[in-house]
Amino acid sequence: MIQFIFIASEGLIRNITFHNPIKEKKFPISLKPRKAPIYKWMVMVILFFISSVLNNLVFEYHISIPIHIIFRSSSIIMNMLMSWLILKRKYSLQQILAICTVTIGLIITTLSSAKDQGKIEMETHDTNFKEWIIGISILVFSSFTFNFNIIQ
Repeated sequence: MIQFIFIASEGLIRNITFHNPIKEKKFPISLKPRKAPIYKWMVMVILFFISSVLNNLVFEYHISIPIHIIFRSSSIIMNMLMSWLILKRKYSLQQILAICTVTIGLIITTLSSAKDQGKIEMETHDTNFKEWIIGISILVFSSFTFNFNIIQ
């Protein structure tokens, strides 16, 4: 939350223009003209905020740090899919195979972690495994929002 306040404050300071209300007959403070519409910036900020909050929330659902790191670093498949769907970008067979290889590695790592998590849960409570599945779902959704923000 502090990072958002800091970035917003810093950006606001850089984009404020001060006027002399007596000479210019304007309000003393205004924003500099923007090259991009404000609604696009607002969408980006909201998506980035949602993604950051969700990434921190997953730790409440028994997601280990290695799984979290793997998901965050493997957003290339989501980025490729979003670029293909929204921007109609074309990918070479070599690029598709490389991304699929990384994705298969992600799936194998996630499933092996789930297997280990499942063994632990059999000894304790079954609800932790369900929470773990919810955490993985949140990570997938977070990756979607983050990559949608990048493509915007």
